[in-house]
Amino acid sequence: MKKLHPLALFGIAGTLVTGLVVITHAGPLTPPNGPVTSTYKTLSDIEPRTAVQSLLGDGTTLYRITQPGSYYLTGNIEGVSGMRGIVISASGVTLDLNGFSLNGVSGSLDGIASETSFVSGCTVRNGTVRLWAGNGISFNSVNASGNRFQDVTVDGSVSGIACGFAGVIERCVATGSSTGFLLAPRSIIRDSQVVSSNAGGVGIQTGDDCRIIACVANGAALGINTGNACIVTDCTAQKNSVAGITAAARCVVTGCTASDNIGSGLVVTGNQGRYDSNVTIGNGNDGLSFGSTTFGNLIVRSTSYSNANFQFRVQGLTGAGVSGPTRNDCAPIMGTNTVVGDWPSTNTNPWSNFGR
Repeated sequence: MKKLHPLALFGIAGTLVTGLVVITHAGPLTPPNGPVTSTYKTLSDIEPRTAVQSLLGDGTTLYRITQPGSYYLTGNIEGVSGMRGIVISASGVTLDLNGFSLNGVSGSLDGIASETSFVSGCTVRNGTVRLWAGNGISFNSVNASGNRFQDVTVDGSVSGIACGFAGVIERCVATGSSTGFLLAPRSIIRDSQVVSSNAGGVGIQTGDDCRIIACVANGAALGINTGNACIVTDCTAQKNSVAGITAAARCVVTGCTASDNIGSGLVVTGNQGRYDSNVTIGNGNDGLSFGSTTFGNLIVRSTSYSNANFQFRVQGLTGAGVSGPTRNDCAPIMGTNTVVGDWPSTNTNPWSNFGR
């Protein structure tokens, strides 16, 4: 009888140990008592949502959402004359356009609208609304509040998106509408763009106490037109026929650029605002223009070049060639032909404005 080599014995022992480990960690092979039940879950169990096209409408609406919840499109919706596309009459609704379009026709009404005495906490996102004869998206009811609109393109309507009180518009695009975005008081719009709005309309129109952040307004009559006490930050207004940015009373406008507008770049019609680090270049009238009755505005660290009329028109400003009481506070201006008089170009004040 042959003796096994010690290394062979070691290998056999290792195999037995490995087998024991496997056996030790294996689950029971005997099924539990009772009937076998399915663990299958439907899509609605995992993500409960309702297809809009499964809903009913009425004589003026193709589809009506009457209950809170999550809804989505399964395809494009084609408009009908005299009817609205989707009406939301409940709060707490999320409507995912799912990349599809609502396509209006001649004589159609609003693409998407709210309809009730109070609608709040709704979100509309991710799709296109085009060529509705009313508004593209209309939540401008007096009692619509706290609704959000994200990643939507609207085209060819009276107002692209009209959001109610304290609404939020984010990453949206409006083209070819009389008013691109219409914001009720205390609303916010950010990272959004108006392109080739109706030449007689307004790109972004706001009520009081709104914020306009990192937006572009191109090709309207008034690019951005604010209510009172608004904040406009890091925005661009170009090729608008009347003015790039128009600000009312107690507004703060910072870091904005208004260029190549047919009229003036930045026009201030109200009092007691702050205008800091703005750029106006190549406009057909004034660069920065403050109305003749305005007072208490502060203008600092701004740049105005190559505008057809004044680089800075600051009414009532004390300085060479300017008479009358001081009405607005303007940091020294470097350059020539900036206001009615000239300021020395050797100024080193860090708050200076620059014009040429």
